[in-house]
Amino acid sequence: MNDFVATKLNLNETQWEIGSPRRILETGSRYCGHLSDAMATLLETGGYTARVIHLSDGLTDPHTHSVTEVWYGDGWHLYDPTYGFKFISDGGRVLSYNELRLDRSRISETAMGQLKPKVRRRVLTWMPAVYASGYHHFYYIRTLKHRR
Repeated sequence: MNDFVATKLNLNETQWEIGSPRRILETGSRYCGHLSDAMATLLETGGYTARVIHLSDGLTDPHTHSVTEVWYGDGWHLYDPTYGFKFISDGGRVLSYNELRLDRSRISETAMGQLKPKVRRRVLTWMPAVYASGYHHFYYIRTLKHRR
């Protein structure tokens, strides 16, 4: 799911209004929040509990980012649908936001291997601080259950 939504990163799409997850999946978006919302909606529709996390480094001119967490197995697992990556533990498990916040060593070039080198270097200049700050908001996506 993360890989699929990451293909919808469209730097030419400038519509700021979120519209619907369907619109985002059809036309793409340049905004991490839109892509995170679309992924969380797909996960909820598939029966998973998902939430979007908006992160900020807390500076006056802040770097911000949005990611998606999904609950399965033993807990939360964080995915970045903007860049299409996830952070993996030594045991091969997808890490949660809380785990990354407490140990940012996983935010590395290795984890972002699929990004172009220039993009990877730029992301690594701000992303560790976004996770380190502790400034975040959780947003849960709830799908409507249709009743007859």
